[in-house]
Amino acid sequence: MINRGKLLVVDPIPTNRVVLRSILTTAGYSVALAETTDQAMVQVRQHAPDVILANTSHQTEAVAHFFARVGMVPKAPMILALTADTMEARVRAFDAGADDVISRPIDQALLLARMRALMRVRRSLMLEEMFLMTGNGLSEGAALYTPPLRIGVLCDDPDRGRAIRNGLIRIAGGECDRLPVCDLPDRKTLGRYDAFVLVPNAQCDPAEILERVQQTRTSQVGKAAVLIVAVCDCPAPLVAALLDAGADDVIDGLRDVEETARRIKARLSNRRSIPISCRDALTGLPNARYALPVLNRQVSLAARKDDVFAVLVAELNDVGTLTARHGAAQAEAVMAEVAARLRTNLPADVLLARLTETEFLVLLPGAGGAAARRTALRLCHAVSDSPCGLPGTQASIAARLSVGVALSYIAFTGTAICRTEQLIQHARLAAAAAHQDPSEAPVLFGRPAA
Repeated sequence: MINRGKLLVVDPIPTNRVVLRSILTTAGYSVALAETTDQAMVQVRQHAPDVILANTSHQTEAVAHFFARVGMVPKAPMILALTADTMEARVRAFDAGADDVISRPIDQALLLARMRALMRVRRSLMLEEMFLMTGNGLSEGAALYTPPLRIGVLCDDPDRGRAIRNGLIRIAGGECDRLPVCDLPDRKTLGRYDAFVLVPNAQCDPAEILERVQQTRTSQVGKAAVLIVAVCDCPAPLVAALLDAGADDVIDGLRDVEETARRIKARLSNRRSIPISCRDALTGLPNARYALPVLNRQVSLAARKDDVFAVLVAELNDVGTLTARHGAAQAEAVMAEVAARLRTNLPADVLLARLTETEFLVLLPGAGGAAARRTALRLCHAVSDSPCGLPGTQASIAARLSVGVALSYIAFTGTAICRTEQLIQHARLAAAAAHQDPSEAPVLFGRPAA
């Protein structure tokens, strides 16, 4: 069975712990149990869980004290299960440090959906931690790319949208704009937002709400903004579907703007900025200075834990010809468009970086050959299926990507690859083969001869 992650359940009631372990283990998670906060701290230090699910309502220690203790070790998202689920209790829980709040009795499908949403954030955070743990070799100060907080309220009702916007400005700070749901901003504008609050009107059916979530999520490029959906009286199956469709959180309407602001802050607290020198100026993606230490760390972890992952090298073909015919500025515009399409067609927790002037690197943790090949084919089609426009002209060009796939082991021998340079070289060789024979794109390196 695939291990989807490590979870820690903290609950003083034995029956609750047994039931939750059964639910979560069946769903593919590795589960550790703790009765008291002291036991929980031992588990956190020894096993570094990916998510902590805590019921502290019967503990003698205050919730804030428990979260403060856990915060002294490497951060994992924390879900608090509330027996008395009131607006005031939820606000206090977020103020104490919770990343999410659920009510008892726990809805199994809803719990698993919220776990999956937090695990997406956790995997993204782990990529950041890998970079920081390498020492990253930066000689300058810790200058970070930290744009001002910007929130977009996607709402068809102008009066309600303005009220929500004004409340979020007052509580969350930063800037906040009301954006019509049916008129999403263009790609460049979307990339400027840190978070969106999607407020469908009462007439929207579930299918339409799901479609709007998918449209909002896949329209974002440049960075993965937090997406919170506010739906009144939303049934648990729809909440789960919205979370799996890409929403970071789903709340019951917007009856309390303070809770909404705190949920946004909780989600943004897990999105770290990266040094300016590690961000590609043209595409906004991480550059090689950022990506290579992350990949080094992934190789080391895989060697110790026998994990599997895949590396993709995607090369934009004929960049030299494009530059010669249309100029460097147009070539850069096409490169930025290609980067945007790649980002849109990858999950937010997958590392996408600009490796060289013409190459992109994709790191797929937990992916075997079949999954990596499907991803590579999707990226190829994302670039080739529609032409890229040339700014300032009516012209467009048909761009093409060659993608090579390398696995963390050689498929037909099972031998682990222990060097980052070797992985990248294998992926480059596969990309070069794909460029020579487009029918083979992408090529999976390490295949035995027919």
